Amino acid sequence: MANQGERLIALKSGLDARELHILNIELDRRRKSTGVTYALWFFMSWLGLHKFYLGRIATGVVYVVAPWILILVFVVGFVMAESNPEAGGATAVLSLLALLVYGVWWVVDLFTIPRQVNACNENLELEIIASLNARKQGPGLSPNPTRPE
Repeated sequence: MANQGERLIALKSGLDARELHILNIELDRRRKSTGVTYALWFFMSWLGLHKFYLGRIATGVVYVVAPWILILVFVVGFVMAESNPEAGGATAVLSLLALLVYGVWWVVDLFTIPRQVNACNENLELEIIASLNARKQGPGLSPNPTRPE
């Protein structure tokens, strides 16, 4: 099976000059930036904005919600430890370990942001090409929507 880059090359070869021009314009307009993603990660990752920017909504929500839930579980475990030291202590320790995993995930993002941005841009390019092909092959649709055939 061909990798994503080879697939993009094959799909682009089926486009005419006008469609390639439209593709480039749309890519320039909608392309995601590695620099912007890093800035969002550095300054606003606690809000998951770098994930939302890349269109990864569910992951962004997890970025926002997970630490607060884990902190709440830690506090509950700490309070529970007064009446049941084993259960409360275990709950508090598990929530701290989960927060540690969350912290590792945050650091891993530092090193994977370029790959995430490239994947997002490749998916965007595939989406635009699919849209161009659907427009070209759609029944009764004109290649230029402002000029009916």
